[in-house]
Amino acid sequence: MARPKTIYHCTFCGHKSPKWLGRCPECGSWNSHAEEADSADTQASWRKSLPPFSMSSLADIPESATQRTPSGILELDTLLGGGIVPGVAVLIGGEPGIGKSTLLLQLAGASASVSKKIVYISAEESLSQVKLRACRLQINAPSIFLAPGGCLEQILATLREFSPDILIVDSIQTIYSEEIRAAPGTLSQVRECASALIELTKAKGTALFLAGHVTKEGALAGPRTLEHMVDTVLYFEGSRDRELRLLRCFKNRFGNVDEVGVFLMGSSGLKEARDPEGLFMNHPGSAGPGAALTATLEGHRVLLAEVQALVTDCGNSTPARMVDGVEANRALRIKAVIDRYTRCAIAGKDVFMNIAGGLSIREPAVDLAIAIAMISSYRSVQVERRAVFFGELSLLGDIRRVPQCERRLLQAKKLGIPTAVLPEANKKECDKIKGIEKKFIRTIEEALQTLF
Repeated sequence: MARPKTIYHCTFCGHKSPKWLGRCPECGSWNSHAEEADSADTQASWRKSLPPFSMSSLADIPESATQRTPSGILELDTLLGGGIVPGVAVLIGGEPGIGKSTLLLQLAGASASVSKKIVYISAEESLSQVKLRACRLQINAPSIFLAPGGCLEQILATLREFSPDILIVDSIQTIYSEEIRAAPGTLSQVRECASALIELTKAKGTALFLAGHVTKEGALAGPRTLEHMVDTVLYFEGSRDRELRLLRCFKNRFGNVDEVGVFLMGSSGLKEARDPEGLFMNHPGSAGPGAALTATLEGHRVLLAEVQALVTDCGNSTPARMVDGVEANRALRIKAVIDRYTRCAIAGKDVFMNIAGGLSIREPAVDLAIAIAMISSYRSVQVERRAVFFGELSLLGDIRRVPQCERRLLQAKKLGIPTAVLPEANKKECDKIKGIEKKFIRTIEEALQTLF
């Protein structure tokens, strides 16, 4: 029997090669080539004579086809845009042990409590292992049906027979098709299995939840096209030695992106954080020099977080730079602006910076708080702990305006912060907010004169 031909695809750019390559010659990515069966000898499906589609008028489509149903987990509903849409395909990624399987099993339990029929495909764990986790989570719903194994053809047959409301597959990298001569997790297996599952679940109106592995770089394993095939992509963030778990939304066809769900991992599973707005704040007065509060936007939420910086004398010829919680290049750029437009000589110092609580901040509104924390640590002078700082720092030393300033002020006022230091460019829109003292500044030098 002739051996089937195989080719190697780059999972990032799609470059084809007859042999495995360590580095892609097109995009330059390392270890990105995956093996799959060559489809050059097969007849293209579009050459076959097929009947046309049955057309439907937009006005004839019932609105019930897009009605959302609550999942039973409020934080997850927020990420999904208000609930589960029939036929939605959701991909949940994260590091091993971060809580993907726990969240999916809790989703099954919460949905079963509102009379939903759930099919849970466990391709990685045995049914007894899933039962142990369910006992720990106190889940024992009769409408949750478990199935072991990862054969795609069996999953599709089960889906046609049971017609569940929710289908959970843990995980997509362990699903395989008998018709594809490749190992599970390869490019061809992941792409074809996901495509078949999504096609059938959309036709039957079943919500599909897929768990996905991640690579050592933190990206979802498998082809990048997998993220384009699904409707929603969620990523778990956090450390396994901390209780905090953040579930971020990076793609959502039925809601807003850049949303974040906040969970706390405990012995009884994931618990929703009831007050995430103040979760990342320390007790006022508990910190010394090098700490400053900031207000950052995470989707529809305003979170108050503490920026911590440590500037010390350099013990070696090369100063150390360690940053956690914000982009490293942004922190280094802020340090350079401080060196240029203030009298603080931080260039030859060791600089360590961190966002307390394990939060990662991506927006530039945190620039002012980072600069104030660095200068506070350098001068060994404690900043007012009952003040919040936000503003974007330009390369010319100016403090630029930030969006949605009113929401940041109102959240700080709600949490009992009496003072806010913010850009003067936001003065017009924030003057009407009462009950909180506002200090408007234009440059980083003016901020130092005001605070120190």
